[in-house]
Amino acid sequence: MPKRPFTILAANPEVRSLCEQAAASAGDAISDVNVYANLQELEAAGELEGLVVVEPSALGELSMHEWAIAFLRKHKVLLFLLSNGTAQDADGLARFVGAQGALGAGGAGG
Repeated sequence: MPKRPFTILAANPEVRSLCEQAAASAGDAISDVNVYANLQELEAAGELEGLVVVEPSALGELSMHEWAIAFLRKHKVLLFLLSNGTAQDADGLARFVGAQGALGAGGAGG
């Protein structure tokens, strides 16, 4: 299995911690973990590859739809969008913006 970098964009510390725990449990599938609390930090990182998980509050006032579409045009990533809605809402949003999937964050302070 190829190793991939894992990028977390999360303003919520609890969500960030849960994502870090998930990455740690992935073992050899993850090459490294990069964590960003806001968009400015993420954008300063340059071009990204691998897996990216985004928690909605880290986007501030931006539309997740528009941000995700623009982000996917610039980066070669598998994008996962956390959502405070139901799994069906989350998956619908992910598919609408061209993401591969979505993870519900309702139990993590969402």
